[in-house]
Amino acid sequence: MAKVFSLRHRRNLSKALKGRTITPEWRENMRQAKRGLFSGELNPMFGRKHSAATRLKMSRRHSGVPRAEETKRKLRVCAIKQHRNNGVSFPAIDHGALEEFARLNMAGFHVQYPNFEIVKLGYFLDGYDAILHAVFEYDTPIHLRPVIRSNDLKRQQRIIRHFESTGQPLKAFYRINATGVGEPGMKNVLVEGGQVGK
Repeated sequence: MAKVFSLRHRRNLSKALKGRTITPEWRENMRQAKRGLFSGELNPMFGRKHSAATRLKMSRRHSGVPRAEETKRKLRVCAIKQHRNNGVSFPAIDHGALEEFARLNMAGFHVQYPNFEIVKLGYFLDGYDAILHAVFEYDTPIHLRPVIRSNDLKRQQRIIRHFESTGQPLKAFYRINATGVGEPGMKNVLVEGGQVGK
């Protein structure tokens, strides 16, 4: 049974630990001290598997639990860091995007691609033109799926708000329709009904 500390004890612990900075050396020492403690046969689940019923319970426990926007942002940032540490190429590039951005640059744009990162948000933009101060998002057929479309619009608003919060609002946010549905071309979502070109 876990030991329960009294409220007074917890307050004293909180006071004692407040303002303490964990140095990189200290962090590394803690990491090394715990290394291997739960690997192989020392892991409580070594040689065991969760039953189908247990897996279903765990799945139901986490299904439909809404995460705060800040939590989702932190998870995105952490995932990118992990991918980089593991040497994984991240993120994927939409099929046809490179050719489209090369075409735009030939036409006079200055799109940085294949991926411009907004570190704070944990997002990679498909393209960004620093001279125009404009974002480019390239939508392939997968973006027609309702869930992905909904996430695209939320992401779009977060990106727009991010630049506004820096005191440098975007001049344009272009969505390039490569879904094969509707009018092809480039639309500036910051302008109502703003079809830009084909």
